[in-house]
Amino acid sequence: MLTQFVITPETARELERRQQELQQKMAELQKEYAVVTQQLAAIPLFLASVNGEQQPVSGEAEAGRAQSRPDPMPPAGEISLPLAVKRALQEYGRMSAVEIREAVIRAGVPREKLGAGGSYLYTVLGRLDQRGHIERHRGRYFLVPGVAIEETK
Repeated sequence: MLTQFVITPETARELERRQQELQQKMAELQKEYAVVTQQLAAIPLFLASVNGEQQPVSGEAEAGRAQSRPDPMPPAGEISLPLAVKRALQEYGRMSAVEIREAVIRAGVPREKLGAGGSYLYTVLGRLDQRGHIERHRGRYFLVPGVAIEETK
């Protein structure tokens, strides 16, 4: 049995509408995921304070904290551009390349690190996209859910 599928302008509009709905839901889920992750990270601290315990600063507790929340931004000269891009996308959500450039400059990345006319920024965006860390749709980039923000050494 052969099934026919007719593509009309109305079909295309409906698919584009559905795609936008799904993108919106994904963005909402990403935000909700971030909130739940923060809440989970806060549970041990809350329980320790309720029980009157001091949270140890070294050893296992420090390792657990490092996994649950990112370290503060390193000095501007030391932060890598890919890390700054991923952090900006984590904080602000879907962004254009121009918005990303402005965000990483606000975060302290020197303009010289972006390359002439922002060429290195576009190289970094392309590499992060190829590696599956970010995705681009209609000129806007977003962080793929579940991607680690911190660099591995």
